[in-house]
Amino acid sequence: MNDPTPEELDRLLAEGNARIADGDPEGAVPVLEQALEVCRVLVEETVVARSVEPRVLGRIAMALSLGGEPAEAVRVGRRAYELTGSLYGDDYDCTLVDVALAAVNFARFLAADGHGDEALECAYYGLQHLDELVPGAPLTYLGWRAALLQAVAEVEPESDEEPWLTPLAARRDLVATCRRLVDLDPAEPQYATDLAEALLLLAKAVSDEPSQDDTDGDGEVPDDEPAAVRTAREAVGILHGQAAPPSGLNALARGLSVLAGLLSDEGRDDDAEAFVAQVAAGFGEPWASRLPLLVVTWEWALAPTFGSEQSVLEFNDDLRDPDADDVVEFAFADLPPTEATRLRALRVASRELGVAEAYSRRAEDPLGFLVTYA
Repeated sequence: MNDPTPEELDRLLAEGNARIADGDPEGAVPVLEQALEVCRVLVEETVVARSVEPRVLGRIAMALSLGGEPAEAVRVGRRAYELTGSLYGDDYDCTLVDVALAAVNFARFLAADGHGDEALECAYYGLQHLDELVPGAPLTYLGWRAALLQAVAEVEPESDEEPWLTPLAARRDLVATCRRLVDLDPAEPQYATDLAEALLLLAKAVSDEPSQDDTDGDGEVPDDEPAAVRTAREAVGILHGQAAPPSGLNALARGLSVLAGLLSDEGRDDDAEAFVAQVAAGFGEPWASRLPLLVVTWEWALAPTFGSEQSVLEFNDDLRDPDADDVVEFAFADLPPTEATRLRALRVASRELGVAEAYSRRAEDPLGFLVTYA
């Protein structure tokens, strides 16, 4: 067997990365593990820097994460994170970029596997590293910052101890980071979309004070409208500006469903319906008549509990109507396939059994329910 060479390492890494890029993370893992073996021999022989090993470990962890193995991604990602930390300041080739990237990825792996406290702590340190890097390449490292905050913005802390970073603080920081990206490159539509999504995420978590009624009846938004509603309105405004049906319509409908839900919580159902109708009217047919039902579909799909999900389906007869299939399936196209299948089966079963019985039977035997109605 020939001795390992840097060229062989480069070849294996290139092949592993290509498999990840081609949507085959499972196939990338054994290739990258082979690269790790080669790397360790080369490190021992001082042919390559020690910092190469945690970089390879990081790629393996990423492939495991993308391949649906979150626990294994955490295990390997932890080794990459800890080894990078031990090398920083000792190995000239291990830079702050390595430390920051290891923290960003490890926090994301932790969050995906439900390690809330540790993910928030790791993110806290990762943000500090990124803040040192941002001045040198703002778009790059603000993008990393946004990805990190997005990953931990919805984690659930596991203990009652004060976390290093709270999910609410992460959501606020995510909005601020996205605003900076928009300011730096206002012509990039993805930055605006990311800002809108961050605003919607924040709107769901912001504590509100009661709003005043529209006492003069002019339909104007009250100046002292609750923070959550104002935040959601800003997000909807961005998404509305980007929508060119059918493009962007699902994103707009998702935003409108959040805003409508917040207004409904305030007892302003009429305001919610009127606002959705006003937005829809601006598109012309067929989208003007489809958008309200699309909003309801997303309200159903995004409902936080099975109970609230059931209530949406019970309250909206149109959502169960076979004539609405085109609109509902338009929304389902933007959902993960397993979630779309689950909702599709509930919709079919509700016509035969009624909504309450459909949810009851699904709870009793989820797999059998899917076999029967999917």
